Amino acid sequence: MKHNIYYQHQRKYLQLEYYQKSRNSLKQQLEVEALTKSLKNKINSIEYELLNKHFDKLKQHKRTEIRLAHKIKIAKLSKGDVKLDIINPNKVVYNISARSLTEVEESILAKGLQFCIETKIKNPIEFKTEIEMMAFSILKQLHEPNETSLNSSLTECIQRAANQALRINKNKKIINVNKNELIALKCLIKDQNIVIMKADKGFACVIMDKDHYKSKVIELLLTGTSFKKMNELDERGKPNTIEYVVKKMERVN
Repeated sequence: MKHNIYYQHQRKYLQLEYYQKSRNSLKQQLEVEALTKSLKNKINSIEYELLNKHFDKLKQHKRTEIRLAHKIKIAKLSKGDVKLDIINPNKVVYNISARSLTEVEESILAKGLQFCIETKIKNPIEFKTEIEMMAFSILKQLHEPNETSLNSSLTECIQRAANQALRINKNKKIINVNKNELIALKCLIKDQNIVIMKADKGFACVIMDKDHYKSKVIELLLTGTSFKKMNELDERGKPNTIEYVVKKMERVN
């Protein structure tokens, strides 16, 4: 019987294969978009629209084909039928702003506000220091509360593990988002006219115009039911700033 590590490697390379195919697909998509733009002024608008629809149809067909192929592979690895979760942006992304979201922007938002993008380690020294500090903290809590530093053998062991992690991270590829989604995320962050926030219920996210959001906040504050306006000065004549109130609460606790 094959060892579990064998299947773990299979899954890893399946992910890398999917990542490579996604990259090739994006590259071809950009090439097609460039070609269609060059044809825009050479054909009439109806033909141009039909051409775009034809390319969209081919793109959707290829996506379905790749998903089916990977579903079969994952099913074989898992010894059974495995459903590939398809996130429907219409159910998790509610755009009530004036901004029109692109398909890629909806895709990255559909991953959720708690989604974590895989990143590379940019500061190796800081990374090693954090690992040593974490190990030292664990050592003090579990075994040696009076220790002031790590012993040399433990330090060497931690450094070897950190160096190995850095070598792996150096060649690491970000596989949970594609290049276009990263670009779309940066565009959303730079847009100062919208607010992206979690819905009141569930895990959906809501996109609102900032002015509309501010007016809703002011309306909520003016009702007086959820929030109460504080006096400018407290009973001692001290200004009721946020910093002062927080410090006062800390002293009470």
